[in-house]
Amino acid sequence: MGEKELVPITGLGSVTIGSRVCAYGTVSGYNCGKVVEINSNLESRRVTNKVDLESNGFYVEGDLGGPVYVESGIGDRTTAQALGFITRFDNNDPNHKFLYYTPLDKALKGILGSSNCNYALMTYNETNAQEYNNLLAQMEIPVKK
Repeated sequence: MGEKELVPITGLGSVTIGSRVCAYGTVSGYNCGKVVEINSNLESRRVTNKVDLESNGFYVEGDLGGPVYVESGIGDRTTAQALGFITRFDNNDPNHKFLYYTPLDKALKGILGSSNCNYALMTYNETNAQEYNNLLAQMEIPVKK
């Protein structure tokens, strides 16, 4: 396996229908698609968003839990906004393979419940760009090959 590069997380992202999002599965690699449904109830207690990956898809359980994010850029650097994690996939239609992901804010609210505990993502700060190579983020996205 080659050298890894950390992609800094600049914040917690949000999406609308039609937004382009990407995901990384440890087995299947990278796939990107468009959000086609927001806040669907996949299971009675889990809210998910649905992404159409067209003919690409995720295929094995090893991809579950992988990061879902929106790519952007700061200058010549690729950055990302964290969205959630892969919850399920559906490959029944050969032309439209679907990814379901749980948004981070929904997952954290579900875990923390109604407690008064605040949470925040550790994010990249452009004003500290000289520390870019030492950046530690909560979510790591390996380099595309």
